[in-house]
Amino acid sequence: MVVLDDLAAHGNLEWTDKSKSSFYVHWKSPTEWAQMLYSHASEKGLINTVCTFYELTGDDVKGKEFYGLDATVLKKALQHLERQGKAALINFDGNEGVKFL
Repeated sequence: MVVLDDLAAHGNLEWTDKSKSSFYVHWKSPTEWAQMLYSHASEKGLINTVCTFYELTGDDVKGKEFYGLDATVLKKALQHLERQGKAALINFDGNEGVKFL
């Protein structure tokens, strides 16, 4: 439990229930993914542009570390950017996307 609590303290583990019986282990924390995604958006001129989740993790980003990133982890990273005022999550026609600010 000490190891798990330490991983959680460093942002690499997230408990999925209050009884601490289930968790996600993150290779990179959502904060680290957020920084990488925002850097990519800046480099590619995607600020003030709407991108689908697929555009951020699909064929357009082959070779990037976030290629194929799990949608749950992607959403957590984008929510982190949203709290910082660097992104706005949006839903359109049943698709999820983000506008980088």
